[in-house]
Amino acid sequence: MNEFDAVLQNCLSERVRVESVRRENELFVLRFHDDADVLQCVEFWDKSLERKSFRISRRLAFAYRPNLASRAHEDVIPWVIGVLDRKEERLVAWMAAYVETPSVRPVSRPPLFLRETWLGVRILRVLPRSRSVARAAQIVLNEALEQAGQTDDVQIYFETRCAQSCEFCEEPRIRDKLSGRTVTRLLTLQHELTLDLVSSGAFEALVAAIAARDLRLTVTGHDWTGHPHVERLLRILERYPGVRLRLQGPSLAFDSLEMARRVAALPALEAIVTTLQSSDPAEHDAMVGARGAHARLVRALENLELLKVRVQLSLVLTRRALRSLPATLRYLKERAWTIELSAFVPDQALGDVSDKLAPLDELRRAIEASIPEARDTIRSLVGVPVCGVPEIMRGKVALVLRTDKRAATQFGTECADCRVRLACSGVPAGYLRALGTRGMVALRVGGST
Repeated sequence: MNEFDAVLQNCLSERVRVESVRRENELFVLRFHDDADVLQCVEFWDKSLERKSFRISRRLAFAYRPNLASRAHEDVIPWVIGVLDRKEERLVAWMAAYVETPSVRPVSRPPLFLRETWLGVRILRVLPRSRSVARAAQIVLNEALEQAGQTDDVQIYFETRCAQSCEFCEEPRIRDKLSGRTVTRLLTLQHELTLDLVSSGAFEALVAAIAARDLRLTVTGHDWTGHPHVERLLRILERYPGVRLRLQGPSLAFDSLEMARRVAALPALEAIVTTLQSSDPAEHDAMVGARGAHARLVRALENLELLKVRVQLSLVLTRRALRSLPATLRYLKERAWTIELSAFVPDQALGDVSDKLAPLDELRRAIEASIPEARDTIRSLVGVPVCGVPEIMRGKVALVLRTDKRAATQFGTECADCRVRLACSGVPAGYLRALGTRGMVALRVGGST
């Protein structure tokens, strides 16, 4: 409840149990349980806004939004509004000082992440007792699901060599090491002998099992579109129209309208997820390590837009990406595209990337320079410390999804008395080593810093 605690304390406790109070656009919404334990809502706002209201006081307007009204103790509503009305001056002062806090979103269940090589090894181990590749694949999936616990999304990561070398990705550093070269040779041999996941029937068995459990399937990888048996892979996906499907990774192959049409026709396709690092072609190409990647990506996005395919763009907030962020957001607004900004939380295999970490004060200035474009084009900011974005954008901040492979995230000394710490991801440990608490500002009661 943040600063509203002071208003509610000793005022509403007799008749109701307060759940939350939040700003939603121009309105403030108070949610509480009445003495029948029915969830009810009261909205309040500046009366100068033209909205139908339940009651108007000198400076505020109130509205009741019933929830299961037949069971609710409706006499509680006038009582609650009366209490708020009597506290009008204090309430107005609180509203004026309000600093929007991050959305309190349900924590999504982490996906089950299955790498192509790991699946291949596990299937070979189970094959003697399962007597078929398909059955072995289903046993491996069952065991992985049981070990992972509840999940809504199974991600199958194809390790086809990627043409890009993104500055925020561990794969370019791994693939040239001895172990990486060994994996590449192994996969090439499997593809040639049709012993890979797709040709062997293992992938189809996995898709069938995922569909039977009503889970989402995310096909991802270095670049799954470069799989030598990609046509067969797509035919398998077509045979399971009930599976909810997302395709994630470099999408340059969709610069071919034929390929874009092929994917757009998949019956259960929910979205294609890909990355745009900058609207500036040279900057984007430098960050993804591939000449001409920007031009191909824009053609791909235009093809997918023409075919009415939902595309979810993301941008990884490296320091270089900040240089062109305001221009990128203006570019996106012109095209009516939206984007998710993700904190750069490096994979451990990347080693020292302190020169690529985005300082929070630079991030905040870059977004401030992009208002109002930022409000229209940024869907969310994932894993970004709340203090790293302007006040007007803080409602779009979401916690980062932590994985074992990513560097640990930590809080600095400035975070000790920050009122939104529990809704904040902090920063990568490497940030504190490289930049200290630069740009980290505690958000305290009353909106002060």
